[in-house]
Amino acid sequence: MIRLLRWFLGYIEFEFSGGFAEGLINTCYEYGIGIFDVKRNNDIITACCPVNKYKMLHKAARINGGKIKSIRSYTLNRIKSC
Repeated sequence: MIRLLRWFLGYIEFEFSGGFAEGLINTCYEYGIGIFDVKRNNDIITACCPVNKYKMLHKAARINGGKIKSIRSYTLNRIKSC
């Protein structure tokens, strides 16, 4: 049920690299960015966040010395446009 709701509202899968991973997670919590499905693979963190909070992630990444890269977006709008 939660996955369906997230899909309707839209979310983005992203990668964080080159910085302090735990700091990014803590900063996201402070800014109210709800990240989920967090996975770590060596020095890269892969996670998801709501579409409307994605721009705030870049500031959080800069504070922690890393970069954010969008991998894929999951939204209802992509289905409507086809």
